[in-house]
Amino acid sequence: MFEELFREARKNYDQGEYVAAIAKLTQIIDSDSKNGRKKSASAYQLRGLSYIKMNDNYEAAEKDFQTALELEPENPYILSDMGCLEHKKGNYREAVSFFDRAIELNPDNYITYLNKVYTLERSQKYREALDILPVICNLRENKGLGEDPEITKMRLWFEKQIELDGRIS
Repeated sequence: MFEELFREARKNYDQGEYVAAIAKLTQIIDSDSKNGRKKSASAYQLRGLSYIKMNDNYEAAEKDFQTALELEPENPYILSDMGCLEHKKGNYREAVSFFDRAIELNPDNYITYLNKVYTLERSQKYREALDILPVICNLRENKGLGEDPEITKMRLWFEKQIELDGRIS
């Protein structure tokens, strides 16, 4: 039952049907509690993502991500999602901390590095962000994804910002 209901919830999420996804995920979570089964970190994680997508309900999302982390504290995907949430809330230092923990656990996930770069950019830490771009390029290349023109644009923009910052200082 769990697997089928979770697949349906994931499909709802992927199709932008967040209310339906939340309802199914809540059903899974409630069922786990009632039947004494081990709670599903993935159900909490996906429900948290759904809350964000549906209406930027950061409080509900954070609660679900925290529960997911209690169940699986070494899950790099949950840590990365928590970093994205902190970024959305403007808590850039906390976001970077979550991304760093996720990277320690899964150093091959270029998406987490990319999210960290976006957060560093918002913090105006252009040099630090620029230094990460080659790592992203290498990881993408290792996965056979090739060059991303957006990375090149980011590199040029960061270099320009660093040059401008040098003129101001």
